[in-house]
Amino acid sequence: MAAYPRYYFQNKTILLRLWDPQDAASAYLDGQDSAAMAAMYQEMTLPPQKKHPDPSGVSAEHSPAVPAFTITALDGSYLGQIHFSHVNERHGTFSLKLFITNEQRRKGYGKAAMELLLKYAFAERRLHKFEGCCLADNTEAAALLCSLGCQLEGTSRECAFLNGQYHDRLLFGLTADEFFAISKQ
Repeated sequence: MAAYPRYYFQNKTILLRLWDPQDAASAYLDGQDSAAMAAMYQEMTLPPQKKHPDPSGVSAEHSPAVPAFTITALDGSYLGQIHFSHVNERHGTFSLKLFITNEQRRKGYGKAAMELLLKYAFAERRLHKFEGCCLADNTEAAALLCSLGCQLEGTSRECAFLNGQYHDRLLFGLTADEFFAISKQ
């Protein structure tokens, strides 16, 4: 029996498991990081309607096509979330949404989680192309995408309205062949 039977993916740094209602409290706290949420969803987040999350009202039912994962350290401590987004099986394209808690950023956890899901998407699901994006002034997200081997494919000018002004969005791409070529090095 595996050491972590509830975990889907593991490497030397992190564990990924399917998100479940017990993660509601951590997800609620993640939502309080309004700057990170704005960068991720490219819209302002509103203040919470409740003081505390109610795990009983949170569904763990996710489509198998767009699974959501909780990211933990090897000791089980919560690090963040990652989930598939905009999966198009016909064309083989997909995106990933990543959130790492403020205290755990810049430690390699986000890259480790992205690498695990990219490998799964390309090798197991036979998807063909990852499409990533970030606001142009989000230099850390752009650097992460480049470190994974993504190529800058273009800029969508003034397409996101946030904090009273328009922002450019950088568009990145990575094909399965590019990923496996980089992985073999």
